[in-house]
Parts: sequence; C-alpha cells; structure tokens
Amino acid sequence: MLNEQDGHKDIAASPLLSRDRRARLLLVEDNPGDAALIRALLAEADAPNIALEQVSRLSEAAQRLKETAFDAVLLDLNLPDSTGLDTVRRMLTLAPALPIVVLTGLDDEIVGDHAVDAGAHAYLVKGQHDGRFLRRTLRHAVERQRLLMHLADEVEARRAAHMALERANSELEDRVAERTAELQQVNRALTVLSKCNRTLLRTREEQELLDALCRLIVGPGGYSLAWVGFAEDDATTPVRLVAKAGDDSDFLATACTTWTADEWDDCPAGIAIRTNQTVVERNISGNGTSQAWREWAARYGIQAAIALPLRAEGRSIGVLAIYARMPHAFETRELELLDEMAADLSFGIETLRGHAQRLRAEERLNYLAYHDSLTGLPNRLLMFERLTQAMAEAGRHARLSALLFLDLDRFKNINDSLGHEAGDRLLEQVAVRLSSGVRHGDTVARHGGDEFAIVLANVAQLDDIARVTRKLLEIFRAPFPVAGQDLFITSSIGITLYPADGHDPESLFKNADTALHHAKESGRNTFQFFTAEMNRRVERQLALEMDLRQALERDEFLLYFQPQVDLANGGVIGVEALIRWRRGDEMIAPAEFIPLAEDTGLIVPIGEWVLRTACTQARVWREAGLPPIKISVNLSARQFRDKTLVDTVRNILRETGAEATWLTLEITESAIMHDAQLAQAALKELHAMGVGLEVDDFGTGYSSLAYLKRFPIKSLKIDKSFVQDIVTEPDDAAIAQAIISLAHSLGIKVVAEGVETKPQLAFLRARGCDVMQGYHFSRPIPAEDMARLLAENRRLDPPTEEDATVQQRTLLIVDDEANVRQALVRSLRRDGYKILVASGPLEALELLAQHPVGVILSDQRMPEMTGVEFLSRVKNLYPNTVRIVLSGYTDLESITEAINRGAVYKFLTKPWEDDLLRENLREAFRRHAFEIDSAGPGAHRARV
Repeated sequence: MLNEQDGHKDIAASPLLSRDRRARLLLVEDNPGDAALIRALLAEADAPNIALEQVSRLSEAAQRLKETAFDAVLLDLNLPDSTGLDTVRRMLTLAPALPIVVLTGLDDEIVGDHAVDAGAHAYLVKGQHDGRFLRRTLRHAVERQRLLMHLADEVEARRAAHMALERANSELEDRVAERTAELQQVNRALTVLSKCNRTLLRTREEQELLDALCRLIVGPGGYSLAWVGFAEDDATTPVRLVAKAGDDSDFLATACTTWTADEWDDCPAGIAIRTNQTVVERNISGNGTSQAWREWAARYGIQAAIALPLRAEGRSIGVLAIYARMPHAFETRELELLDEMAADLSFGIETLRGHAQRLRAEERLNYLAYHDSLTGLPNRLLMFERLTQAMAEAGRHARLSALLFLDLDRFKNINDSLGHEAGDRLLEQVAVRLSSGVRHGDTVARHGGDEFAIVLANVAQLDDIARVTRKLLEIFRAPFPVAGQDLFITSSIGITLYPADGHDPESLFKNADTALHHAKESGRNTFQFFTAEMNRRVERQLALEMDLRQALERDEFLLYFQPQVDLANGGVIGVEALIRWRRGDEMIAPAEFIPLAEDTGLIVPIGEWVLRTACTQARVWREAGLPPIKISVNLSARQFRDKTLVDTVRNILRETGAEATWLTLEITESAIMHDAQLAQAALKELHAMGVGLEVDDFGTGYSSLAYLKRFPIKSLKIDKSFVQDIVTEPDDAAIAQAIISLAHSLGIKVVAEGVETKPQLAFLRARGCDVMQGYHFSRPIPAEDMARLLAENRRLDPPTEEDATVQQRTLLIVDDEANVRQALVRSLRRDGYKILVASGPLEALELLAQHPVGVILSDQRMPEMTGVEFLSRVKNLYPNTVRIVLSGYTDLESITEAINRGAVYKFLTKPWEDDLLRENLREAFRRHAFEIDSAGPGAHRARV
C-alpha cells in the first residue's frame, strides 16, 4: 500500500504490528503436538489479531499459498514430502515475498543457522521459547521482510528514476545516496537485532550475553564502540563497566562516568540512567550533555553517540552506550530498532537474573537441608551419609572408622548467665576449633544443641583415635572470647567403633551416646570408648526408670537411719534419714536411683514420702520413750525450689504429729544459691516454724560464703570427700580445719560425715569438730535396729588422756624394713621415749592423727613415697613436729633441697652411730618443746 504523501509503502501497516488489523499466519507442521504448542504460545501471548492456519505437507502449503494471501509462514524443516534445507529453498520459490520463520528441534540449531543463511528470516527451537518471544520473532520477520521489500522498491525506483532522468541534477543523486545509506543503517540495525534475539535464545549466563551483544554491535553492526555499564546505588559513584567491544582508544579507561547531574561531567550514559530515557547525540554538538564531555569525546574522534537505558521492573539499572565515528548516525528508524534491542537486552538480563536467583535459592535450600544454619557444619542428615560412606570404605580396606559424640560440659550455665546470643557465638568458635582438629577427609557435624559429632574415616589403629580425641579435648584449654570476656569450657566425648560396636549408623549413634553419658559420669572433660557393659548399664537404667515410676505405689521404699554423735560426750544426738529401694529381691543403692529421680522429676513425691515417713518415725520413737533426737532429711534442689515447700513441711508436721524442733532439713549450697532471694524467704519461714537448717556437702558448691551470715543456718556438714583422706592429704586437712574455724567463728556447728576410721575421728576431734557421722560408729540401719541402739544408749568411746595431753617425748619411727625398726627401738628405748613404729608413710599418717608426736625419724627410700615426700606432708599437717630423715649419701641432693625449704630438720646417715643418734634426738625434742612453748596451748594439734 502506498502512502499518498510521499509515494512510499507504509511499512507500519503490517497486521502483526497492530491490533487493529488481522494477520494470517500459515503453519506448515506435520506434528500435531508441536502444532498445538504453537497455538498455545500464541494464546499465551494474547494475539487475537493473528489467524493461524495449519497444513502438514509442503504440497498443501503450495496450494494454500495460491488460494490465500498470508502475512508470514512458520515452517517445519522435516515434512513428509520435504526435509532439511531443501524445504526452505522450495518454500522460498513458492513464496519469495513472504517472511519465513523456520522451526527446528533442540539438536538442529546449526541447521537453523543454515536455513537463515539460505534465506529464512529467523529460526526458533521448539520448546525453547515462550509466546511473547514467538510473537516478537514473527513481528521482526514481517518487519524485516517489509523493510527489505521497501528497500528493494526504493532502490528500483531510484534506478528507474536515474535511467529516466539521466539529466537529473546532482542534488537528486545525493538524495538517493543519502537515502540508501539510511536504509543500510536500518538494515544493519535489523541484522544486529535479529542476531541479538538469537543470542538471547542461546545464552544462559548474563556476562556471556553482554559480551556477545557488544561484539555484535561492533561487528555486524559496524559501530565504532559499544559498552554496557550498571549503575551503583550512589549517583556519584562511577558506573560499573561490565562489557565492551570495539576500538576504545583508551577512551573508556579515562572515562569516569557517573549519573549525577554534574554540569562538568554530564554525558549521554549518565543522563540515560538518571532520566530512564534514551539519549541521542547525532552530532556531538547536541545540547543535552555538557560541553566538557563533548570536547572530550571529540578528542577521541567520536562523532555520534546513543545511550539506551537498561530497565528492570520499570527502573533504570544501567546503560547500553554505542558510539559512531560518522556524524548523523542513529536516525529515527535506526533509533527505534536500537530501542527495541535495548528492551530485548533488558528482558534477557531480567530473565537470566531471575533464573540465577532461583538457582541460588535452590542451592541455599539444598545447603540448609544438609548443613547447620548457625555453624555451617554438616547436620545430622549429612553426617549420616558421611558415616555410611566411612563404614563402606572401612569395610573395603579392612580399616576402622569411628563416631565421636562431643558434648560441652555445663553449656546450659552459659546460656542461662550470658544469654543465648553468647551461647551461639561460643558454638560458632567451637565449630571452627573442632574442624581444625581433624583431617581433611573427616567430618565434624553439629548434632544439635551443644552436641557435635565427628566421623573419623580410614583409621589404621585404635591408638590413632585416642590421639585425635585427646587433641580435641586439648583445644578447649584456651579460652573462648565471647561477649567481652574469656570463657573457659570443657567437653566430654563418647567413642564408638565400626565394625566392632555396630554395623549400621543407628547402632553406632546409640552406642556413641551411651559412651558420652559415661564420660560425663566419669567427671567430665574426658572421653570413653563404648563397651558392651555400658550398653547393659543403659538398658538397666531404662528398666530402673520404668520401675521407679511405680515404686511409691508398690510401697518399695525404705528408710534407714545413720546416727550422728556428739564428739564432746560421745552420745547420739540425731540421725540422718536415708532412703533405700527394695526392687523385688534386689536392694538398689541411692547413688543409682536418686539421679534418675532427679532427671524424671519423681524426686519431689519421693522426697515428700521421705519427709512424711521420717516425721512419723520420730513421733513413734518419742512415744516409745526413747531419748529425744533430731532427724535430718535431705532436700533435693528441685524440692527446695518448689514454691509449696513450706506449706508441704507444715502440713506433714501437722499430719504426723511431729514437732518442728525434731526436724532438721539438709540443703546443698548450690540449691540455696540458685535463687538466693527465694531461698532466703523459704529458710526464714522454716526457721520461724522451729525447723533446723543444715548445709549439706559444704565446700563442694560454687556459692558465696555471705549466705552463712544472711540465712538462719545452724550447722554445716563437711563433705565426706574431704574426710576420706584427711589424715594423709594436707589440702583436705586444711579445708576441714578452715571449715571448722569459719563455722565456729559464726556460731555454727560442724558435722563431719563419712568418718570411717579411728585416725579420722581423732583428727576431727582434735580440731574441735562438733558432730561425726559415719561407719566408724554405725552404718545406716533400719528403724528397729536404730531403736535398739538408742535404747542401749550406745556411745562413742571418749577421748583418752593421751588425746587431750601434749606428749612431748613421743618418737615415731618410720621404715619399711622390720630389722631396721627393731634395731632403732632397741637403741633408743633406754632414753625413756614413747616409741611408735610404722612400716610406711600411710600407716605413719594414721598414727600421727591419733597421737601427739614430738619427733619423727624416717627412712628415705620407701615403696609408698620417699621420706622427703612424706615429711613434706607432715610439715603441712603437723608443723611443730620435728622431722629427721635417715638415709645414705646417694639421696643427698634431694634431702639437701628438703632441708633448705624447711621440710626436713636434720639428715642422719645409715649406718648410724648410737651415741650420735641419741644426741641428735635429744636436741630435736628440746627444739620441739621450745616450739610448743612459743606457739601456746594446743599448738601440737594446730596446722599453721
């Protein structure tokens, strides 16, 4: 159709370019599925102005082309009556004026390129495009065909005019040349646009797309320079160059393009980003950019420039800039095509970024499915896979693999005191240290909470596992800086082996957990290997827990009572009620079932039962006329924290008819200090009722001694762990002495539990302890046996005169050789000493606890410890006792050192001279007497 204004065809009259005109499209396709897909894509693209007709053979297409005028042809290359490029050539013969878009399979893209080279306008890969892209391709094909026809008509018209008007003036010739050049520019832009669309279809990476586009613009497009830049959030920050092509003559290297409105640095690219509009400089004399930029561009031979904004979600994200060295480039039609190319590029960038974002999201989801979000370590699921792989590898190579369960000791205290944020930071640091402590092929995983699992693969021998485990424990020695402070924490580790301990991951997990619990029971900060015995113990624990829940209903609990004896007069002044569990024919020790009761919460009803039974028994003894005594009952930490504790005690006293003054409640330091304010209120109420209050296991908690002053405490119990070695360990003796002194200074009585030997009793009695409890007087006994003991008025043997009087002439001889001891006794008996003999240091320490010794004569070489080591302990326990060592010259160096630090008073050699020995002993006793007189009364028993 001709435009009456200028006599040219109206290239905008294509029905595919306007919804006001209906286009006819011929689809040559023999595959019904592919034909249905084309229809669906057109429907998806909302193309009501396109009428699609389908034929399945080339012969049918030829017939329809004769009968009907079509606007474009969609052509499958492989038809029943024609295949390959021959199909394209035959169709071009049938319809030379129609645009042809070839349809190819996924593996026929090279054939598609050949088809385009043969004359087709474009090709599409089946299943690799959407409706929007299909319609755009068709529109471009029609538009290009019409433009080519336009061009051909124009050239033909000009040629005819030239032939008809040979004498036309040069002005008309210039106009023809100019118009031809313009059409060439449009054709060049169309070529770039077409190739750009093909690139969009093929490319899967954004950078690859940008680089390819710049090369197309400079290569087939014929422009001098093309580049793509992305805008930063800050307008004053230079635009980030991401792709370029062409002879930049170091133009871009010196450019510092921003998109701020700076009159000295305003350029097309910056304006395009800022305004989100295309900026064209057909001749660099334009007014839109700064004079400084125009002068700068002219120095590099840039005659024309265009900057096309790249958009995402309607806003400008960057720019496509194209420069030309010829003036008057980028005319209207060329500009329209470049605008469309920029739009296509924007669409491609947005699509690729969306795809990349989805891939990243999928990768992140996959990562989170197999990794811990806090530490980044493998999670339980991935650890299961790694363990299975390690087991398979160990089986193939006859090696070992190991699973280690690691748990942080007392981690809950950190969460409770510093908060979960600090706990998380600590876990992150632990994860880093653990990962650095194993080999590259091993796996460190977070099992949950503060538990970690380590899979050691391909292990040669058991010692290697133990060595790695010790290394893991060692990494906890250094503090962890968290929340402005250094945290010290230890860990416990349970270890199980494949194939020795199990043949599947589930069994190894269970066994490692069992070993971990045993490591914690062993004192923490250690490791344990799994054994079958451990498994049997776990099964027993589970059985005990089940039976424990029914023990109260079955009336299986018993109360035993252990006497508490006044050390001043030897009389029984109280008893401690101790629970026992008779489970069928088996008597279960409290140490086995009390922790279970604590963990399950059953300790509260069991504790109430103990309290009620003890008060009932106290009333029965009183009614039987037995001597009045107090009954001590232990309160668990959970019982003490129960807000109904005071009411419970009050109700039990009322129900049983017992007096409050008959009852003493034993509470641990940790239970008191867990909530000091709540504890103070409860203790005051109990004290007001008349109930006695005693601190149990004193010295083993983490509390402040201030509570002894704040709370109405009447007595302290020295824990049996200090009493056990009180005779032989200076530190335990010092702790006991300090507790006694501290308590007495505050007017508080002291009870020592776990007293099992006469030396322990003598030691405590000599240091002023008030009450003892232990096997030395009586083990815990049933109520009826306790009643007989009270009725018989059984008492502790009173202290002897020797215990109460300082004996300055008592000599203790310590030697592991009997003939040496006998010889020394024969030599020294005539001097009037009371001589005690011991065959070793431990026996000597027991004698020292029971007898005030003035001088000790000890051998140096003994099996249990050397004489110097023994006398060093004596110095701490009994500083006023004079210490002499008897040995040969071979030990001179160690003895000299002991003399220098005061552990040994004098050194005598073997064999000895009797007269010289007796003289040294007389001098030693004179020294002892002087020290006793200087120190004052009781100094022979006091530890300085």
